[in-house]
Amino acid sequence: MQKKINSTNSGMALVSTLLLLAMASLITLAAVQLTQLTVLEVSVAAEKRKQRFELEGALHMLFFRLRNDIAAYPERVIDTEVYNDSFAKERWQADSVPHILSVNGVDYQGVIIDAGGYYSIESDEYFEHFETLWSDWYSRGAWDFKARQNLKDLSTVLGDYTDANDTATLNGAEKDYYRRNKCPGLPRNAPMQYIDELAYVPGTAAFFPTDANGNYVALQPIAPNGMPVNIFAPNLYSTPVRWLASIAKLDEKDEKLLEEARALWEGQQKPYYEHLTPEVAAALQGVVSPEESGFYLLCIKNDIMNAEAAVRMPDGGNTTFIEYYDFRMP
Repeated sequence: MQKKINSTNSGMALVSTLLLLAMASLITLAAVQLTQLTVLEVSVAAEKRKQRFELEGALHMLFFRLRNDIAAYPERVIDTEVYNDSFAKERWQADSVPHILSVNGVDYQGVIIDAGGYYSIESDEYFEHFETLWSDWYSRGAWDFKARQNLKDLSTVLGDYTDANDTATLNGAEKDYYRRNKCPGLPRNAPMQYIDELAYVPGTAAFFPTDANGNYVALQPIAPNGMPVNIFAPNLYSTPVRWLASIAKLDEKDEKLLEEARALWEGQQKPYYEHLTPEVAAALQGVVSPEESGFYLLCIKNDIMNAEAAVRMPDGGNTTFIEYYDFRMP
């Protein structure tokens, strides 16, 4: 009988041992998997840090190319004759022409855009400015009572966004509107601090054109407190074609011609006026400028990431002194 008890105890001990070994194996396996996941996370994080570092490096490289170009060519007029010379030195100007920059063997595309803009939103007289600016565009067939009312409503909504109270005006938008649309922190009820706040305001998309990257390049940047605000003529090479067509009073056919000229310029550096009719060229020359404003938007991207920097040089860009620099990376 004693033998049987010993045999049973031995069997239970064996089973317990096997269970302990199995649990130890599972714990070891889990630890190995956890270690592998941790190593993978660290590896991914390290790769992202490397990519961001290289992206910032490419952006700084683009900035220094621009600064050196300003030092070498202080008269900041984009001269199309330069691009007709096959031996011409590569220029770094606000001309929207893509450049290739390499950092640690990785190629990035860099573009310099003139961000001086044409129109300032730092004024309370929204409706008056909008009507003046867009009446020509809508006179081509879309400027009717409904469009004018939409414009007036937009002026009201912008007024509610920037005024100091929470009282919604007729056809305006205050806290209740933004709360219903899951933006409980809006409106700011203060002057806008940066142009991209326009994206928060309903109805702005129809009246504020952006480029392919969503930048409001036709608008004057909002200057930080204490900095001067200067309004420049729209830059021929950076301002969206739709905006240029509006202020130059071009019809749809001529606007299409301007789009083609922009594509030829950015892709092959073919001068605009080689592709435009004399009438369109004359209309543009009266309202746009080939000069740089001193405000720049530097854009860098590759297939994985992108970044931007807003830069301001005083005196219309005729200096390498940096008055303002704002780096943005997703």
